[in-house]
Amino acid sequence: MVNTHLHFDHAGGNTRREGSRVVPTFPRARYVVQRGEWEDARHPHERSRASYREDDFVPVAEAAQLDLIDGEAEVAPGVRAVPVGGHTTHHQMVVVESGGETLIVPTDLLPTASHLPLPFVMAYDLFPVATLEAKRQLLGAAADGGWRILFYHDARTPVGRVRREGDGYTLEVDP
Repeated sequence: MVNTHLHFDHAGGNTRREGSRVVPTFPRARYVVQRGEWEDARHPHERSRASYREDDFVPVAEAAQLDLIDGEAEVAPGVRAVPVGGHTTHHQMVVVESGGETLIVPTDLLPTASHLPLPFVMAYDLFPVATLEAKRQLLGAAADGGWRILFYHDARTPVGRVRREGDGYTLEVDP
């Protein structure tokens, strides 16, 4: 299981209550996160503290199911974790390649289709200018490569492809 970052809305499903204990939801899974994200979550500052809940990730480490990575890594055949930054310093996306197709899961870098315009970033982004630059690179590569994008927080438009239009991008929604 790849955690793009350890905010409660992405890592909250990592654990569950079992009586009075908090345990990993999936006892045989490996939980993959960037080492820097782990460190930031373990030592949050005033701006990030409300987004990290230790019960979402510390029990995974205590159960020896946490895999800390540094930088891009293949986590399963055809599945890579790729650092993108922006939302958090060590935010990563998931890239899935199969049968000549590429699907990217940028989670909070591009949470909804409404966030396609480069300056549209979330209020929760810790580094909004870094988010903007990471989006610029990602959208260009996605348009050039014909990649499918999964919009993690978008109930209306879960998957689509982008194409360049002038200085921006438009979305072609998958059926």
